[in-house]
Amino acid sequence: MTFRIWNDATSIDPGDQLWWETLDVELDASGFFEVTLGATAGRELPSGLFEGEPRWLGIEPRSSGELSPRQLVQSVPYALRAGVASGLAAGADIEADSLRIGGTDVMARLASMESRLAMLEAGIPWTSITGRPEWLTTSGTVDVVP
Repeated sequence: MTFRIWNDATSIDPGDQLWWETLDVELDASGFFEVTLGATAGRELPSGLFEGEPRWLGIEPRSSGELSPRQLVQSVPYALRAGVASGLAAGADIEADSLRIGGTDVMARLASMESRLAMLEAGIPWTSITGRPEWLTTSGTVDVVP
């Protein structure tokens, strides 16, 4: 079975075909199959393949012509680009001095929480610790919200 990535939904111009790979595919009892595209040596998915413009997947079983219509490639293959963010190699450690989510300084919150936990471990009464999260009770247990 041949899989192709195109930059056009219907074109048959070879210049619009961006990548291809032919794989031996076995169907399960229900007629479904599973493949990993780009795993064949020499047929890896190019790093910039899913940047910018929409891409379409064409599938051709047994040299009998490509199935129609091609399928628009959605978010999962585009996540390949997330593997390399601003020059950071995939799998590299990220060290952050600050991290903000929704305007909240997450690193500062974590440091504050660590100091409160240290106070508890030192025997300081829970009720005397100010600024504890609303979801923690005065006894130091977690409130479960249904």
